[in-house]
Amino acid sequence: MKRKLSFIIIIVLAISTSGYTQTTIPGGDVSGSWDISGSPYLIEGEITVLANDTLTIDPGVEINFQGHHKLIVNGWLLAEGAEEDSILFTAADTSEGWHGIRFVDAPDNSHLSYCIIEQGYAAGSWPDMTGGGILCQNSHPVLTHCTIRNNDAVFGGGVYCYQSVPEIAYCEFTDNTAIRTFSPRGGGLYLNTCDPIVRNCLFSGNVTLWQGGAIVCDYSTAVILNCTIVGNECGTTATSGGGGIYVADSNPTIKNTIVAGNYGRGGIRFVSSPFTSISYCDFFDNQYEDFWDNPIGNLGVMITVNANGDSCDAYYNVFEDPLFQNPPESNYSLSTNSPCIDAGDPVSPFDPDSTISDIGAFYYDQSLAIRLNPGANAVPSQLSINAHPNPFNPTTAISIQLSAGSEVNLSVYDISGRKVATLIDGFRNAGSHEVTFDGSQLASGIYLYRLTAGEFSAVGKMVLMK
Repeated sequence: MKRKLSFIIIIVLAISTSGYTQTTIPGGDVSGSWDISGSPYLIEGEITVLANDTLTIDPGVEINFQGHHKLIVNGWLLAEGAEEDSILFTAADTSEGWHGIRFVDAPDNSHLSYCIIEQGYAAGSWPDMTGGGILCQNSHPVLTHCTIRNNDAVFGGGVYCYQSVPEIAYCEFTDNTAIRTFSPRGGGLYLNTCDPIVRNCLFSGNVTLWQGGAIVCDYSTAVILNCTIVGNECGTTATSGGGGIYVADSNPTIKNTIVAGNYGRGGIRFVSSPFTSISYCDFFDNQYEDFWDNPIGNLGVMITVNANGDSCDAYYNVFEDPLFQNPPESNYSLSTNSPCIDAGDPVSPFDPDSTISDIGAFYYDQSLAIRLNPGANAVPSQLSINAHPNPFNPTTAISIQLSAGSEVNLSVYDISGRKVATLIDGFRNAGSHEVTFDGSQLASGIYLYRLTAGEFSAVGKMVLMK
């Protein structure tokens, strides 16, 4: 017989000195709402959200597991915190941990946002040994703005996905491990037979003794987009590899992503994965080599330049220091002169500042700061640029606005980064200027116009439709 939440809360203890009430739950089936008035919720046994039931957890709630217990979700879990008021899943005994959130054959539309998931420990036989923080098995939850840290498992220290297509966005996977057995894999995230999109995520400090310090992609067609994968570690034996990513029997797409400073047999290791697509990424300072068992022709061979004029391979990958703001303090935002600024795929959605996508999880906001080298000549404090009409055929007028006189270059590029026209190259006074771009000799498609003044740049997109 199904027991509702109201029947299984056995202890409600008011703490007058701290102004809150703690709620003890011995285990069993849970549903309904957990709010801040009952926090922290002390979990003393395995709890389950049954199929067709929903558990809603409000911002600011702490769920504290008193032993190695699971939260099994066969129904819906809606744990939606706030940026300044996260939901915390943790364990009372950090050496024993708890057994993580286990989405098993759950329906779509569970949501975890602004949650901290820590101290999960997955052990036992399969699938109990997978997903220290979260297991997705035949389930498709949405994970956004979550911090997944200090969890451990045999496979997927932070998160393990099997035959699932979760949405994972704006999450941080930090200091998760897969280290307690002979052949662990995937310190941060393990994707097995699934095809999710993982975007705008940070993977840092994740460790495995064998394969895939940050990510394992196994029999999967995943999209890894605008991520920063830095300072992760895997084993160094002949069968190990992929300090950043381990790709086996898979064909993932990896784009606009930084893979830097990872340890152990390559930033990426490939096993039977010749159709992997890697483009518009930055690889730098990975131990031994960026690519191990590289099956992709011309990957890493510097044969062209991108729209910024930086040397790159045929897939517009660069191999330069990404110039993070402050790595010792785990600040992996881009600094002013990072080569990753405006170096992402130009057909990707623009960054929130309306410029070309940057590489990495954290875009550099060009609306708030001027990219200026110390000692450079003065540049305008404000620049603006637009094209009209847009789309156009075959001509359009490109207007620029300068708040001060400056040396100016205005050029047009196709989406491969090839310059097709230089419209301005010289000093221009403050004020408005307009030039005409004629695309009559060009093919229909997307073109980029790029304005530079000193070290400042502004980029726009226009479409030629014949």
